[in-house]
Amino acid sequence: MKCSHFEKLENKYMDGNITPKEYEDMLAHVNECESCRRELAVYEDILSGLENLPLPQVQEDFTLNVMSA
Repeated sequence: MKCSHFEKLENKYMDGNITPKEYEDMLAHVNECESCRRELAVYEDILSGLENLPLPQVQEDFTLNVMSA
């Protein structure tokens, strides 16, 4: 697999739209390609960090204030 094809699969992976076969192909590529392996690790760190962010707290009158404005 070429790195350019990996990047397309990586985008599908990040969006949650990757098939099991595509995911297998992607993992096979990163086992062979150090550059893509590092790139995937960075994206996975970013996704993990985003998933662990706390949800913002909204004041009870938020909707009323927005609708009034």
